[in-house]
Amino acid sequence: MKIEKNRHMLIMYNLIEANHPLTAEELGVLSMSSVRTVKSDIVMLNRELAENGSVRIVSHKAVGYTIEADDPDEFRKLRDEFSIMYSLFYNRSIEGINRRMYILQRLLTDEYVTAEEISEKLFLTKSALRRDYAWAIKFLKSYRIEVVSVAGKGYHVTGKEQDIRSALVEVHCSQYHEFNPLYPYEPFNQQFYRDGQNIYPELRKEFLNILRKSEIVIYDIAGKKLATHLCLMQDRIRKGKKIELARDMADELRRTYDYEIAGKILSSEVMRRYMAPDENEILNFARLLMINRDINMRQKGSDNLPMGLIIGNLGVYNEVIKRAKRYLGGKIYDLDLFKVYSRDLESLRMQIYLKNHFDYTDKRRMITYSERREENISPIAMEMARILIMEMEKVLKVTIRDEVTAFFAVVLENIINRIDFPYKKRNLIVCSTNGLAAAQMVRETLLNKYGKYINTAEVYNFYELRKFDLTGHEVVMDSNVTIYNHYNIKVVSYKNLDYSSNDQELFTELFRLGYDTDVHERIKSLRTVNENMDIKDTDSFIEALSYRYAADMETREKIYERYLRGKRILDYYSPRTGIVTIFIPRVYTSRDFIDIFLPKDRVYYAETLELKGIIIISARPDFPLSTLRILDNELKYVLQVNGYLERAVKDKRKAIDRLYDVIITRDFYG
Repeated sequence: MKIEKNRHMLIMYNLIEANHPLTAEELGVLSMSSVRTVKSDIVMLNRELAENGSVRIVSHKAVGYTIEADDPDEFRKLRDEFSIMYSLFYNRSIEGINRRMYILQRLLTDEYVTAEEISEKLFLTKSALRRDYAWAIKFLKSYRIEVVSVAGKGYHVTGKEQDIRSALVEVHCSQYHEFNPLYPYEPFNQQFYRDGQNIYPELRKEFLNILRKSEIVIYDIAGKKLATHLCLMQDRIRKGKKIELARDMADELRRTYDYEIAGKILSSEVMRRYMAPDENEILNFARLLMINRDINMRQKGSDNLPMGLIIGNLGVYNEVIKRAKRYLGGKIYDLDLFKVYSRDLESLRMQIYLKNHFDYTDKRRMITYSERREENISPIAMEMARILIMEMEKVLKVTIRDEVTAFFAVVLENIINRIDFPYKKRNLIVCSTNGLAAAQMVRETLLNKYGKYINTAEVYNFYELRKFDLTGHEVVMDSNVTIYNHYNIKVVSYKNLDYSSNDQELFTELFRLGYDTDVHERIKSLRTVNENMDIKDTDSFIEALSYRYAADMETREKIYERYLRGKRILDYYSPRTGIVTIFIPRVYTSRDFIDIFLPKDRVYYAETLELKGIIIISARPDFPLSTLRILDNELKYVLQVNGYLERAVKDKRKAIDRLYDVIITRDFYG
């Protein structure tokens, strides 16, 4: 289905994902448009749907709109299409990306291209395309490609052949991720075919057959990119375009296992049918194999890597971890638990290290190929990942833009989730009117199901119990609670220990009381909610806040600079709830706080998304880890559940206490 505007995508996506009818008013909020515009768009979208299949938008009087389909397979196909589209364009302009794609295709295809030619195709003036030109130039610059203007001829690109090929492949490969350009440029695509013949399936099959028999593991998208490099190679060789590698890099590549495999791939009968690669082509393909490796230091993936590179990466990794300990969550790196996951972080770091060694770490992407949804990753894990990347940039003296960055956060989130909540284990007495043997069976059932929440569970006969001092025991468990009316101790029935029970009574009456509310109260004391704030955009608001939090001008500049660096690495915005969460190192603020800011007027983030709130957090790095886990869970709830901020405004204390109840209940039930 052809979609040209973000609001059309948002209307379709939300209708497809909704499990109930959505009104025009609701769709207007979700698509950031008026009710009249929504109704007009639905008429247009229905016409488009009618041309493409049996799916349609149905209006239900006084109820709202739903998506209906005669063919379930067609609905699933449409759902998959819009899920991918949303992941690509939820914070990017569909029209803008398409304009940039066309500009790049022209620059990378034609020897010279004029601004007038591009403007004529896109029906926009050069002035209107100013930002798109600037973005395209920055994109190419990240590949070390320069755009020069030649009088009387137009724009021309210059750079190393291997870098130009990488940019060509990046732009072309976007189409393998369900991106269908609104302005296709056929001469661009012809560079990847042979006399109109699509040789991609044949070359990819041969390439992967050889690769699977080797010890090299690559990403799925790398398989597509490298096969596309092979398709492009035949055209570039035919045009006489030569790869140029520095002598020291060429010598190093010749000693690698990747060079051996690259030689096998490029000397295969299928490849030789279309091209005759020289030594530099083999070396360059070995380099591409190296920088696209999927490294897993625990299992297969790091096999046959040069030991010097492994040692070099380990040195950088250890230095980065040492530096990261000074910031939020730093105590995690001293845990034995961290050692379990350390090899995973080292694996991700190795992939960046290889790119830094053999390529560039700051290449821009047309669209994201990664299937992660950052909105589902915990906010503290995201910030810790930003810290690791920032420290890597300092150690390596480079800028890092890499898709594995989010997976640093995934690994760290797994560590955070395994940190126990602060809990005072229960001291129980188990009794039974049927005697000690019956009570013993109940005790074993309790320990099997809830052992992590129990410190002691002593068995007594009811009449024995009268002899003992019950001080130090929180609960007596028995099937008959009425006989304890004269005892000064809480009594809980164990009748809900059967499989049909959801354990709600046991949790409410017994185990919930063990959760430490003091930590929650300390976190609660750090919060302030600021309503009706005059927020024009996030960047200018954070720059203004730096005056509020910093002690001097130098620190103000550091706060804002760090915010911009972190935003480049991993976005602060949660598209599910429209909330931006920003962490400021305590070294800049000298205090712990959690400030929540709510805009008084509708304001947009990245031009296409509504901003509903900004959360600013400053916390010391030596926060107790159990406190960190609670704060992380509370933030995750706020960022993933719509409506919390509105409830917090109405009744701050009640909303926050309810939030704590939710996260400890989820912790208990796993």
